[in-house]
Amino acid sequence: MAKSLVKTFKATLEPDRTGLGWTIIRVPRTVTEAWQARNRFRVKGGISREGDEGFAFRTSLFPTGNGDFTLLVNKRMQAGAGVALGSLARFRLEPDTE
Repeated sequence: MAKSLVKTFKATLEPDRTGLGWTIIRVPRTVTEAWQARNRFRVKGGISREGDEGFAFRTSLFPTGNGDFTLLVNKRMQAGAGVALGSLARFRLEPDTE
């Protein structure tokens, strides 16, 4: 049986450290290593609060330069999922090959 490319995890929405006012999450390294992600990497998936159906999105993961990746959680995604800076959210991601 083929290994599923869909990955689920929880992450806390936090401010980025660039001073641009963005809200990000840090994607677990186990997720990006499973996909062998190297550079900017297109994904699709959903963001939700515990027990909610969630909000679907398509975006890119951005490398931090040390092997980790971040995901920008824009205002539309936050509003759609009912989360904000400091919230713990559930994410479902998979590579976007379309």
